[in-house]
Amino acid sequence: KEEADRKNQVWDDIRDRIRKDLEFVDDKTPFLIKLPTRLSELTSEGIALSHCVGTYVNAVAEGRDIIMFIRRKDDENTPLLTVDLVKDDSGKYRIRQVHGKYNSEPTEVPQAMEFLHDWVGQRKKVDETTVSESYGALCHN
Repeated sequence: KEEADRKNQVWDDIRDRIRKDLEFVDDKTPFLIKLPTRLSELTSEGIALSHCVGTYVNAVAEGRDIIMFIRRKDDENTPLLTVDLVKDDSGKYRIRQVHGKYNSEPTEVPQAMEFLHDWVGQRKKVDETTVSESYGALCHN
C-alpha cells in the first residue's frame, strides 16, 4: 500500500506537468484522450481490453512511459483504446503503440484514426510522423 501510494504521488506530479500538453477533447469528434488519474487504472484498462498495459505501472510511475486512454465522451469510464507514448530527446512525444481490445488496431474503431490525427494536430508536443495505422502488441518485451 505504501509503495502504491508513493508511486501515485510521483505520477500525480508527472501528470500535472504533462496534462496541458497531452489531454484533448474536441467538439467535432465523439472521443477524448486523457491520462489515468491513478496507476491502478492501468491494470483495470489491461483487464478490460485484454492486453498487458497493466505491466506498465512502474515505467509510468518512473516517467519512462506515458499511457493515455481514448474514450467516448458519452462513456468516459469504458475503455476503448490505449495509447503508449515516450518522450524523445527533442522534447516531443512519440506514439509507440495504440491498441483496443485484444490488441486490435485503432482502425477497427470508427473515426479513431481521424481523432488521433486531430489530437496530434492540436497538441504540437506529439510527433505527427508517429501516427500510423500499424502498431506492435501493447506489451513490453
